[in-house]
Amino acid sequence: MRRISLLYAAAPDIRLLSVIVANSAPMIGILGFQTSTAALLLFYWLELGVLAIWGLIRALFAGTVPEVNFDQEVISTSTLKRYSRWRENHLTIPGTEIGIYYGTIPACICFVPLLTAVWLGFGGFVAGPVIVATDTTETPLWVITGALTVFIFEGGQTMINYFYTGGYQNTNALMPVKGVFWKGFVLSLVGLFIFIFAREFAEGKTASIETAASTAIVSSVLLCKFVIDLTGYYHSARDQSLTERI
Repeated sequence: MRRISLLYAAAPDIRLLSVIVANSAPMIGILGFQTSTAALLLFYWLELGVLAIWGLIRALFAGTVPEVNFDQEVISTSTLKRYSRWRENHLTIPGTEIGIYYGTIPACICFVPLLTAVWLGFGGFVAGPVIVATDTTETPLWVITGALTVFIFEGGQTMINYFYTGGYQNTNALMPVKGVFWKGFVLSLVGLFIFIFAREFAEGKTASIETAASTAIVSSVLLCKFVIDLTGYYHSARDQSLTERI
């Protein structure tokens, strides 16, 4: 029986610890150091945009062409063959094996409005109401610095773990953007529901809708984000085969 590398055996625990720390730090900052909740959600909004940008870049250079099923009774065999050849053609970056398959371009075009919609939804239903409620006039420096750090980190991960090590070869266009989309969609939907309930609560009262929704939005987003990140960790750990750990 082959021995499992201690490095790979410990890796999931390290990733799990990073998820716990990353989601606990904002709560500690809010409770212990009076971190601005508006600034925190603004950072999350920028972070979501950064993840969407790098997700689209990974999707564009995915090495596996998305599967497309057609009714062969409607489309002739010759047409299917021509379309298959077109999908499997690609533009290669000189000096590398990395390229853009023609078949991934339509998928990426569809991903752009979907990711833009959830990004704007997060800004409108999550970050926006909290910023209005706190009457924030200045953006803390750590928000911009943090967003730039995430951008550089995600770029480095893309260059090293995706392109250099060949991770793109077993990736289709949907895989890099799926997690970003669902995270933005769920958080935006939670913010929308809370905003609707807050409208009913604030009706006829002196409190504004944003003020009524602010605390619930922040609490719900922190909880939902932790659950989403934890689910993503266990999903990736489950998909990682035993042979990859040996």
